[in-house]
Amino acid sequence: MRRYILANLEMIILKLLQLRQKLCGYEILREIYDHFGIWLSTGTLYPVLNKLELKGSIKATGKTTKGEAKFYQITSNGMVHLSSLISENNLYLKLLKKILSEKSMMMGEFSKRVGKQAGS
Repeated sequence: MRRYILANLEMIILKLLQLRQKLCGYEILREIYDHFGIWLSTGTLYPVLNKLELKGSIKATGKTTKGEAKFYQITSNGMVHLSSLISENNLYLKLLKKILSEKSMMMGEFSKRVGKQAGS
């Protein structure tokens, strides 16, 4: 599960910001933990937040002086980016499901053939 979360962290962050409108880094970490049971380090989260901010997908508000939280919001570009990530993820899951079911079918066919040959 952790690998899936890390691979889809941009999408998860953007979706959380879409739903909650404004979150600080700690709140994002807490939301991820509450939904997935995985606590990510700040060293994992903040590089992704910085990347999303550089892309224009999120914007940071609030003071950045020590002790004051930065709050993140999704932008209109971020909404487009999120939609694209969700579409890619849905396609990936659809193809993965197809491959896994084909493999199951192939294994079933293999078992039937081996069974027939053994019974001959």
